[in-house]
Amino acid sequence: MGYSDESIVRDTSELTMLLAEHGLVVVPGLIRDSDSFIEFVQQLGSVVTSPFLSEVVTGTGITRLEHSTSEGELRASGGIVFESGWHNDATFLEEPPAISILWCENAPEVGGDTVFCDASFAMTSFSDQFLGFLRTLHGVHSSGGSFSTSGAYGVNQVFGATPRWKDETGLQAVHPAIVTSPFSGDECVYLNPSYTQRLQELTHLESAQILELVFRTLFMDEHLVRLTWHDRMMVIWDNSRIAHRAVNQGVVGTRRMLHCNIRMAA
Repeated sequence: MGYSDESIVRDTSELTMLLAEHGLVVVPGLIRDSDSFIEFVQQLGSVVTSPFLSEVVTGTGITRLEHSTSEGELRASGGIVFESGWHNDATFLEEPPAISILWCENAPEVGGDTVFCDASFAMTSFSDQFLGFLRTLHGVHSSGGSFSTSGAYGVNQVFGATPRWKDETGLQAVHPAIVTSPFSGDECVYLNPSYTQRLQELTHLESAQILELVFRTLFMDEHLVRLTWHDRMMVIWDNSRIAHRAVNQGVVGTRRMLHCNIRMAA
């Protein structure tokens, strides 16, 4: 995890360098307000508009994630915090975003952390033989398990965002199980429990067992970093390399975030 000063806001080449080195960059306190955030993200590349969330300002691709649900309220409701399952953003798209960004508009007094997993570093926990096998496989990614009336956000009360549904089939894309980071050039495991439904070349039983092994290894503690938010903190990460999840817990106060996904400039 890398930290950056104000030069990153003026020079996007430094951001590219830091993403190559660390995969995830923390920029504390330099983005003053939502207008500054919009201005910053628009210089990075083309925004990826969410098919399932409303934009804060039309055409910006920026969505707001907000909740003030206490631990007791969350437990009593049996609900879930939006994006509390492990995922890389929007892998159900044919061209997923290269960069993901969260900016903290308002941090809660307690709770609301985000956990990140470095799927490039996690490669070292697999044997060469197993990685060779994974390189021959492709993951089938779908939005249907989350963003549909029968998906996680359809059958549970959701705090933090109000997704809108498409249909029961959802959006679907196929990607290699191991991809190369556009920033570092390193290989990364590109499978996640929220959107990867199965491995294309295997039977459903084989696929389920292999994915269980991959996820159990991928999300071991030594591959993770947990971040506690502060007002005006911004985090930028390589979406091919870094998986993340919101911690499914209540908060004291209000957690209000702006989120954006970016495709790399040509």
